[in-house]
Amino acid sequence: MRYKLMGLFIFALGVGVGGYFFSDSKPRTLLHAEKCATCLGKSEIVGLIASVGIQKTPFLLPNVVFETEKTIVLDFTSLIDVLDLAHSEYKNRYIFIPKQDIKSLSDYTDDDKSFILDLHASVVEVVKSKNIKHYKFYTSGPDRQHINYLHYHLAF
Repeated sequence: MRYKLMGLFIFALGVGVGGYFFSDSKPRTLLHAEKCATCLGKSEIVGLIASVGIQKTPFLLPNVVFETEKTIVLDFTSLIDVLDLAHSEYKNRYIFIPKQDIKSLSDYTDDDKSFILDLHASVVEVVKSKNIKHYKFYTSGPDRQHINYLHYHLAF
């Protein structure tokens, strides 16, 4: 009886912790009994994990160069070779990420406006403070991303 109660407690604790971590993430289909056109692929799973990490544990993210209440900026320069971006004329890369689960531009809602505005204001702040003159600022569609979580690149 004791083990059953302990098992039930651990299960309930897992549901509660999982509910907390995924409470601000937008729904994604994880499992489907039939052939599924909306099931998660690798980039969507990584996007879901990124959503939880950015919203619930941003203090664990490496190489943070700038942060506001709604945006976090990571220095990805050391990952250029890993991400197969070495062919680019730009040798440095910052990633601007809203602290709101937005999968892509096509999933953008009115609730996301303040996050997108803050992200763009963050770009202005970083470009000015680092005196960056030669740069490219962009995002890619979901089929061109390793991570299905809206983010922008500042290549310089």
